[in-house]
Parts: sequence; structure tokens; C-alpha cells
Amino acid sequence: MNHDSMFWYRQDLDLVDMEVTQTPRYLVRRMGEEVLLECVQDMGHERMYWYRQDPGLGLRLIYLSFDVNSNSEGDIPAGYKVSRKKREHFSLILESAKINQT
Repeated sequence: MNHDSMFWYRQDLDLVDMEVTQTPRYLVRRMGEEVLLECVQDMGHERMYWYRQDPGLGLRLIYLSFDVNSNSEGDIPAGYKVSRKKREHFSLILESAKINQT
């Protein structure tokens, strides 16, 4: 299996003792399958971000969230959906996995 890209999550940092987790940490899917990634933060921050990084490219913003139910498309939103029903949770859904996405 070719692992050509990565997803990155970014959280605004203004406190030292915080926890941000992405689940699942590792995931293998067949082409065409839906992929769900969850990010959870425990500091009550309003803004949360989903990024993607492909080989040879810098981080590219997929979506950002200003707060609960307030999302905005980034540079590459095509094929992705997001959901944020709680301040602590920001979900990313890849609608149909492709070979160049990991």
C-alpha cells in the first residue's frame, strides 16, 4: 500500500497542559471506503483545524471551525465533510478514500 499523504490536525496553543487526541491513530481502508477521523481537545478552545500534507507540499487547510456548528472550508475541502457538535470534538469525514491519501 502506498502512503503518500498525511492528515494533520492543528489546535491553537495558549496553555501548556493540554491534550489533543486523534482517533484512530492508524487506519487502513480500501479505495472508495468512507473514513472518519475524530479530534478531541480538553481545553475548551473555540478554533480547531484539519490539515493535509502530501509529499513535497506544505500543510494545506481542509477545514477550520470557529466554534460549535461554525465551520469554514479551507484550501482543499473537496471530498471532505466535517462536524462539530461539541466544542471539544471536531470530526473529519473523507467521503471516498483514494490511493494517495493516508
